[in-house]
Parts: sequence; structure tokens; C-alpha cells
Amino acid sequence: MSDYLRDKYIPYRTIGGTELEELNSDIETILKNAKASDETLHIEYLIRYDGIGVIRKKYEEIKKCFDIAKTIERIAINLKNSQSSLLKGKNIEIRFDSFNSSNCFLRVSDDDEAWVEKQFKSLVARIDKFKNKNSIVHSSVATLAIQLCGVLSGLFLSLISAKLLSASIEFQHSFYIFFIGIFLVFSNLWTYILQSINNLRIKVWPFVSFNKKPLGIVGQSFVGLIITSTVFFLAKWSICILRGASGIITK
Repeated sequence: MSDYLRDKYIPYRTIGGTELEELNSDIETILKNAKASDETLHIEYLIRYDGIGVIRKKYEEIKKCFDIAKTIERIAINLKNSQSSLLKGKNIEIRFDSFNSSNCFLRVSDDDEAWVEKQFKSLVARIDKFKNKNSIVHSSVATLAIQLCGVLSGLFLSLISAKLLSASIEFQHSFYIFFIGIFLVFSNLWTYILQSINNLRIKVWPFVSFNKKPLGIVGQSFVGLIITSTVFFLAKWSICILRGASGIITK
């Protein structure tokens, strides 16, 4: 294994044709300069798009796939040598993945510490120019907000549904029975609903956006405003129901 290694997670980037060209140009420059010490060095590209994966050694072939792709799942650029399988010599690995943040990373390794530091800092400086604002949507605060809004919405919808059902199907304590039953059903379904919400969040705001810019802060704020307004509307309706329900809240 190489004596020195530097790595960094690099999710929340936007990669278009220009960005890919710039990154490839940097890797090709590194290859050109490093070939004097190792003639076996070469670049290998991987792209997975529209359900198929392609591995090539020529950038032009990968770029054609990139340009025609409808949905790009991941891209990898590897600078390798004849001993890469043994983790020896000069190695650079860059991975971008739309749906898996842990598969978005830069890794540079070699026995020469100075070479590792130089290439790592250069590539980080380049890749950091591709940053977008998707990290906000995937933050722990956003996740907590989704959980809170979802549970509250389920509670309010259970109250509203119970009120509507009890008005058409009347029996003793029908409102309370309907509410408990509906909320229990919601509680059991919430895990699956939350997973669907998370999948939608990744689809709209992927960990890496290929060939298109994701919704920025303005778009995220607009979506957040709609969700918050909806929750407040349901809350107001639910409060009116509770006030009208005998024995819960008195006027």
C-alpha cells in the first residue's frame, strides 16, 4: 500500500459539461507530468446512465455518453498504474454519485508525500468550485423539520378525517374512536411515507447534480414556505375541531 493518502468526501456538487471538461483537463495534466516516473500510468473513466454502465479509457467516448444521457447515476475518473490493484504507486480516484453521498469522494495516494499533497490540494480547489446548495436540504435540521412536519400533519389529518367520518357515521364516541384508529394506521405507515419523502428529496436535490442546476436557496425556501403554510392551515382547522369537540377544550 502507498505510504501517503489524502481523501475527502465531495457530495453536493453540480457537474455539467464544462465542469467535466475542466476536471478531465486537470487529470490529463497530472498524467502528462507523472508519466516520466511511471509509463504504466493511465486514466480510466466510468459512467452509469439510463440503467447502463460504461467503462472507457478515452474521455471523448465518456463525454458522448454524458451528453446523450437522460439520467446520470454516477461518474468515476481514475488515474491508475500497473500496481493499482495492490494500492501501490500513484493513484487518483474521483467519484460522483447522485444517490449515494458516501460514494462521492476524492482519493489521492502515492509513496511521494509532496506529490500527494500537491495533487490533492489542486483537485480540491477545482472540485470546490462546483459546490451547490443541496447540502441545506440534506442537513440534520432539514431532516428534523421533515420529521416534525410529517408527524404533525399526520396528527392534524387524523383529527380532520375523524371529524368528517364521525359526522356521517354517528355512534357513541365516534370521533375519538375514529381519531385513534386513523392515527394508529398513520403511525404504522409513517416509516414507509418517510422513506418515500427521502427518495423524493434525493431525486429533486441529488447529492450530485449532473447536467442541470438543482433548485437553489430560493426554490428551497419556496418549497419550505408551501409545506409550512399547509401545516399551519391543517393546524388551524384541527384547533377548530378540538374546540368543537366536547370534553377536550372548553371555550
